[in-house]
Amino acid sequence: MLNRMPTKDMIISWGLQATSACILCTSGFESRDHLYFNCDYSWELWKPLALRCGLTPSRLWTDTISSLLTLSSPAWQRRLILLVWQLVMYSIWQERNSRIHCQIFKPKDTISNSIDRTLRNKIQSSREANPTMASNMIQF
Repeated sequence: MLNRMPTKDMIISWGLQATSACILCTSGFESRDHLYFNCDYSWELWKPLALRCGLTPSRLWTDTISSLLTLSSPAWQRRLILLVWQLVMYSIWQERNSRIHCQIFKPKDTISNSIDRTLRNKIQSSREANPTMASNMIQF
């Protein structure tokens, strides 16, 4: 949240050679704000999950952070929403790095399925510690 990610705008500001285009959508200048969620690729990952969580998704980083900081849902639902957000952020960053460093490109459906599987596994792993919360989360 402190904008310390080595996105291309930061790398260029350090004087290093890099192309400025977003590797996910190839149509925008890669910055934190673009990568999360101005980029069409990441937006198509985040939007359906945000809607499913009951959020009104925004393409602006600051609006998204504001809405996450002011959630007024039950504790289990806040935890689930924040977990979904973290998984989406991590998945976008992981895909970006995979494309840059390994030239491996995954379709959005593959990443979406991975987010879903990871989310279900994370919820199931907390079932023993808090069965009610895990049950509410998995049902939602």
